[in-house]
Amino acid sequence: MLDIIKNVTNPTAHLSHLTIKDYILWFTKHGSIESEFYGRENYSNKIVYLKSFDTERIKPELKIGNEVYTNDYYEKIPFGHVFPPECYKQHDLTGKQADLQDQGKDVDKIDLICKRVYLSNETGKQKPDVPFQIVFYIEGDEAKRSYNKMLIPKGRVAKLHYDQYTVESRYGLWACKDFIPVVNITSWIETRGIKSRFHAFINCDKFELTANRSTIDNTPSDIISSVKERTKEIYREIIQKSDEYKEIERLIEEEEKQRQLEEDKKEFAKRIKNLSKLKKCVYKNITLFEPKTEAEVYGLIMRLMAVNPDLFDFEILDYRTDKGIDFLVRKKSDPPELPSYKYVELKHILRGSFNHCFMYLHKVICFKIEDGLNRVKGIDGIRIITSSTDRGETKFYLTPESPSPDQDNIEIIVLETFLREKLKLEFT
Repeated sequence: MLDIIKNVTNPTAHLSHLTIKDYILWFTKHGSIESEFYGRENYSNKIVYLKSFDTERIKPELKIGNEVYTNDYYEKIPFGHVFPPECYKQHDLTGKQADLQDQGKDVDKIDLICKRVYLSNETGKQKPDVPFQIVFYIEGDEAKRSYNKMLIPKGRVAKLHYDQYTVESRYGLWACKDFIPVVNITSWIETRGIKSRFHAFINCDKFELTANRSTIDNTPSDIISSVKERTKEIYREIIQKSDEYKEIERLIEEEEKQRQLEEDKKEFAKRIKNLSKLKKCVYKNITLFEPKTEAEVYGLIMRLMAVNPDLFDFEILDYRTDKGIDFLVRKKSDPPELPSYKYVELKHILRGSFNHCFMYLHKVICFKIEDGLNRVKGIDGIRIITSSTDRGETKFYLTPESPSPDQDNIEIIVLETFLREKLKLEFT
């Protein structure tokens, strides 16, 4: 408990009723998993009466629930780690979901499921002299919140208490000694993204703890390996094949599809609404939209080249987005038997940095240049210059600040200007 309150400016905040109760139920003998194996009825006379400096204040806030208080505001805490009542059949899940919806809570069925899928006394893989116990529950997040007031509420809600934590930071698979949780070992098993729905413990008295009782690292490696291998075998051959596990996977897939459908619906409505705001123009009976991203610049170039193949002086041979430069091109003026391959770099807006050398670069194509930009940070120390042709068309170039005979200026095709001056196209 001292680890919780050291190095804090307000230690009493970490000695609240809820924090102490949480510690008792997770990291002391009174809250151990022992009763799961030997029957809770055998521990019914073991009760902790808890009262902290804020117990009386928070009692109404908790709305009592499963808590039982004495007249003096001591909470009676029975022996044993808390697991919620089992709820896993479709009928039960549907009923509970409907009750919560009546209370204004939007809860998925997957969040309500709770089932103990495995409880057993085991021995280490090929080590019968290493006994251990394992209990494995599958629980939805709302099932956890029904009994654990220290979990941060669903959604963007501020913490109610100093030491509240997320589901992901607490739940999973824990290693225990003397039936008391020591360290989270969820990494022992392949959880495929649903580890936070596990509420599971392995108890082994052969585990050797460090001095501060925070890890099992002092345990001989052969013991760790034997317990770990048997655990993985149980998980793979029994738990993952259980009806409850399969139901969770089915519900996750079903709700993911529903979530994706809702997101697609919102995005579809948003894009329909934004249609009227899109700037566009018509070129040779083709509607062109003003690009908002580099990918849309690529799309604009492809449409332009489809209706006017002679618009640019290069032919695109390859397009890559996973490497540094986008187009591999061939100059149209080169003889087919002696092609000169070059790169063309795409940008949506050319800003004040450029991390490519001039050696292989033919052109830069962007929709526009950042306002006020004349110098560009880059490996060649470059700047932007402009000039005009006899036909009044503006040309843009990247040029080294220290010119060299070995480095040519690199033309920048600024599509906004290029289309306006060459094709008389304006996006409106």
